[in-house]
Amino acid sequence: MKEYATAAMQRKSVRKYGEQKLSEEQLQLAKQKLLKLQPLIEDIEVEYEIVPAEQTNCKFNAEYCLLCYSQEKPRYRENVGYLLEQWDLYLQSIGIGVCWFGFGRSEKRKNGKIFVIMLSFGARQENDFRTELGQFSRKQISEVWQGSFDERVAKLAQLSPSACNSQPWRVNQNANVVTVFRKKGGINPLDAVLSKHFNKLDLGIYLCFLEVALERFGYRFQRQIFEESKNKLEKVAEYVVVAE
Repeated sequence: MKEYATAAMQRKSVRKYGEQKLSEEQLQLAKQKLLKLQPLIEDIEVEYEIVPAEQTNCKFNAEYCLLCYSQEKPRYRENVGYLLEQWDLYLQSIGIGVCWFGFGRSEKRKNGKIFVIMLSFGARQENDFRTELGQFSRKQISEVWQGSFDERVAKLAQLSPSACNSQPWRVNQNANVVTVFRKKGGINPLDAVLSKHFNKLDLGIYLCFLEVALERFGYRFQRQIFEESKNKLEKVAEYVVVAE
């Protein structure tokens, strides 16, 4: 995962794309990468389809959209978030702009799998990546991470994107054990929608960023994913971390 660290520190959601088209090589690299993504949960089948953006309801001037379908199994949204954030960071690293389009629409099911999310992508413009960490709008580390650990890891992980910048992850660190929770939505109706769908995707995205950060700064880890619960602060994953 550490190969994505530079892209993680520069990543920016691209909603306005350049006029030039992606090269055939770039498109083939994007397609090939889909076959090499590491799942969060091994036994959940996922299917992808790349289509011209004009065939979708995407509101941006992207060239293509990725449609993602998944088996409906526990933690399938977290699994999709984890998978596609790897793809997002990879595309950014080869000069392709990407945006998670949360309100994308497609046929509800394909080959027995449910539609989960759409990502738009296309040629980026020169200023589409961030050059300074101060350009990210994120919560303070103290708001989301309890316990002392390597601050470099916490700061890099905190760059993770989320729907409406909601940042629903909460982290507790005790010695070498890092536990990640999902803070569910409040009484606001939009919060409830985010809680049921989008911020589960966000937790998968965050776990990808966290693992990029751990590996970037020289840590090995063992990961455990927990069963879903109805707790308002839901335990999602636990990492036992060891310095290399």
